[in-house]
Amino acid sequence: MGEPDHKRKSRTAFDRQAAQYDTEMYGRHARRLHGEVMAAVERFEFGAVLDVGCGTGATLEAIVSAQTGVHACGIDLSPEMIAVSRPGGGLVIGEWRLVTPWRQLMNRLLPRMPEGDVRIYTGRELTDLAEAAGYRVERCAPAGVRGQLLVARR
Repeated sequence: MGEPDHKRKSRTAFDRQAAQYDTEMYGRHARRLHGEVMAAVERFEFGAVLDVGCGTGATLEAIVSAQTGVHACGIDLSPEMIAVSRPGGGLVIGEWRLVTPWRQLMNRLLPRMPEGDVRIYTGRELTDLAEAAGYRVERCAPAGVRGQLLVARR
């Protein structure tokens, strides 16, 4: 089952708009909502925020500036929007590490389990995913008892 057509179209459109989103017509709607979003956010006390559909990260940046000490993370469907939002950013992934026969067995079983996990990646697979997202991998190595740690930067 492939990606829904509407999701692909949306990603393509936002990828095309990313470089000019904060200054051109494309992002006007988001900019108009910015004041109201900030007013609503300021009513809450929080230590962490996840901005789903963060676009170029402008609102997330404003939240972090207004709320000192807040841990912030943003995600977006468009890789180009993310590329505009956190240049120089870092990525750290802690993941399971199993030898080939056990990993292959677990990768067959995991999708059938109720926990929602679907795959255990090799170090090469993690590295490829990070590089495809625009990161430069500094290290991907075994960690802990059965883990691996990937460290990358934009």
